[in-house]
Amino acid sequence: MEQALIYKTEPTDIPIYHSWLKFANERDILEGVLRERFEEWCYTKPLSMLEWGCGLGSAAQRFMRILRERSTPFTYTGIDPFSDQLNRFRKNLSDEVDAQLEVGGFETYTPHGAYDLGLAVHSLYYAKSIPATVEKISQSARRMLFVHHGIRGINEVHETFPELVIQEASEISTHEIICETLKKLNVPYDLHVYETETKIEVCHDPTNLEGRNMIKFFLDNPDLPEKNIEEVSRFLQGLGDVMKHDMAVIITSPK
Repeated sequence: MEQALIYKTEPTDIPIYHSWLKFANERDILEGVLRERFEEWCYTKPLSMLEWGCGLGSAAQRFMRILRERSTPFTYTGIDPFSDQLNRFRKNLSDEVDAQLEVGGFETYTPHGAYDLGLAVHSLYYAKSIPATVEKISQSARRMLFVHHGIRGINEVHETFPELVIQEASEISTHEIICETLKKLNVPYDLHVYETETKIEVCHDPTNLEGRNMIKFFLDNPDLPEKNIEEVSRFLQGLGDVMKHDMAVIITSPK
């Protein structure tokens, strides 16, 4: 997780990640899924949650919103290696939320106790070993919820330009490795892959700032040379104005 340079920003910078949040509908799709499958992930009250790689809290806020709407008491602990991310997240938290944010990574953080739900929403790409990390998460969580790329979408960009991805961990991976790991651990799970859409028309112009940010985000590389930005832009032009992206949601059975 510590190598996720795409998320490392100065306090005054606008995160590259914001462009993806603006043009992708995945977070809205995820919120709909969380509402439909509420009883699967919120299976006990109160609910204690530990999120690995919480970032700006864009996913956590969706969980919290649904829990508050349903008058479900909860506690939340989020860890992330970048203090700037946590500071931005903290500013957006309601004073009424029982949340604790800590600096930590997959390899360095030791949970303080047992949690009802362990979360990893698009963060396992930055684990040195996804199998080892899934096993570590399982040791402190009675149930787990993972969100990870499927085959289509960003994964296709990764596989087309693997040499441009900063491959220091598990950046190029799909949900399949998580499922394989859970099977080896004998952890029952339910998998659903949902189709989401990302508007990529801004990426067709390699001089467009938000388009450039999207391309850097897709490749997990904040320092792409100009010629490579133009190369990826041409590839995305061939996909049209909208890129179909698979969002895999995996929920395990409670121990």
